[in-house]
Amino acid sequence: MTLRNKLPFFTKIDPDLRAAMRRYKAVVGMPESQQIDRALREWLADRPEAWGRANTMKAPQRDRRSQIARPSFAEVWARIGAHAGEPFTTIRGLAFTYRMDGNGFVPSRTDYRISQGEVEAAFRRVPLSGPGAISDLRGPTYVWAILHDSRISGGAW
Repeated sequence: MTLRNKLPFFTKIDPDLRAAMRRYKAVVGMPESQQIDRALREWLADRPEAWGRANTMKAPQRDRRSQIARPSFAEVWARIGAHAGEPFTTIRGLAFTYRMDGNGFVPSRTDYRISQGEVEAAFRRVPLSGPGAISDLRGPTYVWAILHDSRISGGAW
């Protein structure tokens, strides 16, 4: 049996669903199960008739974050600079601040600099499940905490 024969039947039927799955597969760092779940939810949200059985089930509502335009990295970097010195919290609840240092920042709980390039590399992967998703970058705990703070993300992810 070829791989083409193993594809679920609904991807063969609906080209819109196939396109939605391709978009989610392009997202870096997202497990395939989440990609499929999101693609199916998007597909079903646009087709309430696919739920059948006249209103016995409700179509899932679209996530509000998908309706907010994703800001550019320049905007996010400007927000990071604007909030320097303010308290942030790591995923484990540790409070920290940071100070800007040229094209980077230095968290108060460490003495090493995290460059703008490291933050940009993480930004390309958001939304992230946690700091472990960017463990290949310097200061993943601080980068994750800053990028996922509502003051920086603006609710876009």
